Amino acid sequence: MLGLFSHVRAQGPPPRQCVGGKAVFAVSGDSASTFRYSITGGVFLDTTRNDSLVVQWNMEGGLQTIGVQEVNIAGCEGDWVFMHVDVRGTPFVLTDEQRSVCTGTAFPDINPKLFKSVKGLPETGTKTFTQPGEYKLVVEDMFGCKFKETIKVTPCTRSYNTSGKEVKE
Repeated sequence: MLGLFSHVRAQGPPPRQCVGGKAVFAVSGDSASTFRYSITGGVFLDTTRNDSLVVQWNMEGGLQTIGVQEVNIAGCEGDWVFMHVDVRGTPFVLTDEQRSVCTGTAFPDINPKLFKSVKGLPETGTKTFTQPGEYKLVVEDMFGCKFKETIKVTPCTRSYNTSGKEVKE
């Protein structure tokens, strides 16, 4: 949990988060106060607590901002206080066609200059899916951000239409 205080400005470098990730931020103030929030680069997820918020970051990186304003029990509004958050990462997202493939299909092309580790692909030596099943990929980028995807591999018969184009059945 990262602290964000309505009556004290954040000091030091901005905290780091991963694109597409979730984070919980807490505020402190008078226990009878309510808080208003603003955000760039993400959306608020439902939260049942007034003194904390859950943020889902968008898939774009960059310096984002969370703002908080305390409103006391008498309805007096405090100053808005802002905290910068460094949202980093190289998103790894498969297309719909890559999530459901036939045996014999080549692995997704994963650029080793962008991603430092890939786990979950079978070790076939041929860089193709040879066995049906679900493969749970975990791809980690150079910032330490991890992205998870599932590839479903099924046996397919291959046929060709009259124009010579391959058709999956």
